[in-house]
This record gives sequence, structure tokens and C-alpha cells, in this order.
Amino acid sequence: MTSLENVTLLSCGSFNPITIMHLRMFELARDYLHAENICEVVGGIISPVHDGYEKEDLQPSDHRCRMIDLALVSSDWIKLDSWECNQENWQRTVNVLHHHQQQLSNNNNTERTRLMLLCGADVLQSFAVPNLWAESDIKEIVRSYGMVVITRNDCDPLKFIHESDVLYRHRLFV
Repeated sequence: MTSLENVTLLSCGSFNPITIMHLRMFELARDYLHAENICEVVGGIISPVHDGYEKEDLQPSDHRCRMIDLALVSSDWIKLDSWECNQENWQRTVNVLHHHQQQLSNNNNTERTRLMLLCGADVLQSFAVPNLWAESDIKEIVRSYGMVVITRNDCDPLKFIHESDVLYRHRLFV
């Protein structure tokens, strides 16, 4: 029996406020990845966006982080990481992924742990919004990290993947 690849799931977003569904995404993803013997999910990271992100009514990051801490009090595998919101400026998602993969590489001396982006289908569909995402970032996110996409009632991720040249080329990683 071969051992499965260790994976940590990273979810980036405003978490304004964090909801049960944000936490449920982690559980759904882990259950699916384990049931299908795709990988061994060994951790989860919630990374709230910087206060400079232009979102209406975005609460200060210290309040959002406190809410996340309270929401995670009973979790033994999902953790808050405030690196992103503590930077001088807003960070692109690919930069947040780079940072956390480096942290995982530094902390896991014996076994490599792969980082994957966990998101809702709405984030996947936002890739099509003009000038929101750099195509090079999308390619790097999908190719270097991979994505675990949780469906939502109003989104059809499979249809979107088939309509996107970049995502279709790298569909095995989504």
C-alpha cells in the first residue's frame, strides 16, 4: 500500500465575518479527498485578507482574526494565520500561497507537505472577471498548488472549467 501525499488546505478571503460554511468547506474537502484516496489532509489554514483590500464594509483585521480564533476554538486541525493581514499592503493570492508553502517546507523537515488552495466555486468563477486576476497567477495557482473547489448552489464549476482555456488545460489540478 502506497502512502498518500500530505496536503494542507489554505483558504484566503475576507472572512467578514467567518461563517459555518467557511469551516464546512474544510470538512467537505477533507472528507472527499480522504474518501477518494487522493491525499492525506494534515492541516488547514485560514488566511484573512489585508485591511487594504477594497471591499465595502470590511471590518478591521484584528476583529476578523478574533472572530476566526473563536470559531476555531474546537478545531484541532484548522488554524488561523494572520501573516497576510499583517503585511504592509494587500497581497496577491499567489504570494500568500508562496509564503505558506515556504512555511510548510521550513516546518516539515522529514515529509513534504503540499499546499492547496481551498475555495468556493465563486472564487473559481472570479478568474473570468476582467483585470481581477493575472493569467500568470491563475496558471501558477493551478499548476504549482492545485485547487479544491467546493460547489455552491448558484455556481457550476465544471462548466466554468470547460469554458476557461487556462483551467481546462490544468483541469487535473482543480
